[in-house]
Amino acid sequence: TSKNTLSLHDALPISAEQAHKLAADFDFSGGEIDNIVRKTTMQEVLEGGVPTMESIVKLCSQEKVCTKSNRIGF
Repeated sequence: TSKNTLSLHDALPISAEQAHKLAADFDFSGGEIDNIVRKTTMQEVLEGGVPTMESIVKLCSQEKVCTKSNRIGF
């Protein structure tokens, strides 16, 4: 989780606290973090502004269907 927090904080326009919250809510692989960063960058270019935390959380939810709160079994 701490590795994901650093990766998210370094790659996205969010605070360390926001990165920690995302890392706690979503268990991302390196590839998933890369996908979210790419989608955030595309959104920034197409919409002409820095994505909001709400839009970043939405991208994270779309990228990671299984969160810690809805896991079943293993």
